[in-house]
Amino acid sequence: MAQIPHGGFPLAQGAEASSRLRAAIDYFVEMPSFDVDSALLIDNLPGNRVGGLTFAHKFFTDLAPENSGINFQTDDGTKVWKVGIRSNGAYSLNILFSDFDLPDGAKVFLYNSDRSTILGSFTNQNRPEGGEFSVSPVDGDELTIEYQEPANATFTGKIRISEVNHDYRGLFRAGTRFNQTNLPCIPDLSCESELETIGRSVCMLIINGTVYCTGTLVNNTAKDGKPYLLTASHCLSNNASLGSRIVAFMNYESPRCDKRIRGSEEFSLSGSITRSLSNEVDFALLELTETPPADYRPYLAGWTRDTITSNALPFTGIHHPYGEVKKYCIERDSVTKMDWQDDSSTHSGIGKGNHWNVHKWNTGHTWSGSSGSPLLDKNNKLRGCLSGGDSNCGEYANGDFFFRFDKAWDEFPDVNKQLKHWLDPLTPDTLPSNTRLLDGLDPYSDNPARRISNLMPADSMGNTALASPRWGSLFGHNSLGTTDFSEHFSVSDSSMIEGVYIVAGKGQNNSNLPITVRVYKGGPKPGKILGKAILNPNYLEYENGSFTEKTKSYFSNRENYLRFDAPISVGTDFYVGYEIKYPISSANDTFYVYSAIRENKVGNTAFFKNRGYWYPYTSHPVKPLATSLWMEPVIARDTITTPNTYQEEDQDSLVNERPIVAYSPDEGLIHIFLPEQWAGTTTVEIFDIAGRKIKEAVLQPSSSSTSTIAFPATRERFFIIRLRNEKQNYVIKTFLNKD
Repeated sequence: MAQIPHGGFPLAQGAEASSRLRAAIDYFVEMPSFDVDSALLIDNLPGNRVGGLTFAHKFFTDLAPENSGINFQTDDGTKVWKVGIRSNGAYSLNILFSDFDLPDGAKVFLYNSDRSTILGSFTNQNRPEGGEFSVSPVDGDELTIEYQEPANATFTGKIRISEVNHDYRGLFRAGTRFNQTNLPCIPDLSCESELETIGRSVCMLIINGTVYCTGTLVNNTAKDGKPYLLTASHCLSNNASLGSRIVAFMNYESPRCDKRIRGSEEFSLSGSITRSLSNEVDFALLELTETPPADYRPYLAGWTRDTITSNALPFTGIHHPYGEVKKYCIERDSVTKMDWQDDSSTHSGIGKGNHWNVHKWNTGHTWSGSSGSPLLDKNNKLRGCLSGGDSNCGEYANGDFFFRFDKAWDEFPDVNKQLKHWLDPLTPDTLPSNTRLLDGLDPYSDNPARRISNLMPADSMGNTALASPRWGSLFGHNSLGTTDFSEHFSVSDSSMIEGVYIVAGKGQNNSNLPITVRVYKGGPKPGKILGKAILNPNYLEYENGSFTEKTKSYFSNRENYLRFDAPISVGTDFYVGYEIKYPISSANDTFYVYSAIRENKVGNTAFFKNRGYWYPYTSHPVKPLATSLWMEPVIARDTITTPNTYQEEDQDSLVNERPIVAYSPDEGLIHIFLPEQWAGTTTVEIFDIAGRKIKEAVLQPSSSSTSTIAFPATRERFFIIRLRNEKQNYVIKTFLNKD
């Protein structure tokens, strides 16, 4: 099952202190320091420009329950091993399990110190052949591994961490990581809609925890959906055993050609078997341990053994340069046969006559990390994959070199050094193949998952802020106290929703202020709740190319993909919405989702809730407008046969329980939201830390649910506010004047 998680949560923070261990023990292992500047210098030496891009330093370890961390039992007898890994200054950490043999019911979680990133659970269903298991990176320089084993396990699990990789470049950091002047010459794939389908076959690869490359999912003549992945041999250091140490990321691209937005990193898979590899041609064919799930929307590229290129122009390359989101380049003039011309140690042993040459791209170019990326002809048939080159925006000597697919086909009789045996299983090894080309394949073509959207091509995406003296976003935290937002969708066939993309402009991963995502039955307004999940986005902020640790749990300009535990039947008409919590204590806690900026006031699909009722944004009391929220469900034709019996008592909605209080020292105002059950006169009393009453006010019933009380900032820092309504219901809250 590779990187696919299997539900559940790690134990509460500090669980060991309340367990039978009942003692605080430092369970972290410190990695030794190393010279990052020297590592970067080596990376940039002449000859290291080609090939995969190294981004991490590898530490070899031997961490297991018997020699590191802490072991304890919970009150129900669950056995727990917990070990922390600290490597100062790391942007992210990733590890390799050399042993991963777990009994039924056992679970493994990985998370950083503030739990802004949680991976897992991983179970015995994730175990690849050979026992090695690579896990995608976790943000920050501290990583905790937690192993839970049931009291009645049939055997004691075997788990061992043999490698820790310290990311010194900044994996997936926000914005561009190019400092070179040629970034503008590399367009995003999402800017070219005609490449959307074939682009789904291209993956970013992390190999051995330290190297970026690119790979392509490819079809075979059996058309059975087997997840073959083609890349360059040198990406694996010509070592077939490294196939088990690959993490593949699908769908990592900026949406809607919007360079502000980071792509989602949730579509990862790890574990593969190297089926064939040839250093002489520089190709490696891997088979992923598991076919990507339907909501990954995989596509298996077609290919051709044709050796004539003049009638196949233009040629296209799709790649992940420098570990960036998916890019593309186009060659309209010529692609020629040429010998590989780099004799560096990275590519030693490559034979003559095995490569295509693109001398100069008309659009875009490749870069370090693009190695292994496909060269596609005008029919989107794969002709080869990138070995390396020196292409850029300006003048260059040789251009880019792609190994020839036809040379990788059966130049060598050994099935471990050819593509024919694997990609044409319908032809016996003893006979020549008559298949010269093959179309691409969607393995879920019988019921494909679709990412749907209400956004229009002409829409620009942005945030609508409330005008002073009000504050906040119309689609997130604001002085009106709006808590619930939703987007209306209509489709032609009865469908099930598997997950949803939510493109947030701002937010803070705060477990005290969770974002709840709900799916509602359709109609003129959101109806019965069909299911829900907590959005737990994981973000880092980078400014001017440097990492700012204080905002490691803060996110902005990022698409998040929330996968539901199971698909939800929604019919042909449904809503997807989110609920936010109040009060917020700082600006970092605010959250909002991007929305469409439209000149006219037609085409509204967005709704908000006020005093328990849903309204379209065209009826907003402060700023009426027509818009759509940047929320895009992934749906498929409904195949669920069990009726949906989901019931939710809306207990996690603060609106239906208690008043909301937010203090804005800049405005000198306290904002109070009163839910419907607090209708009537409400008395507000404010006390200082010594219990002295310093202000009292009375809120009269009104058509607006939000009231304000003047409260200028003072030197006092801690206050208590008490609200009492006519029914003698009390609410006591505290707040800080942080200024």
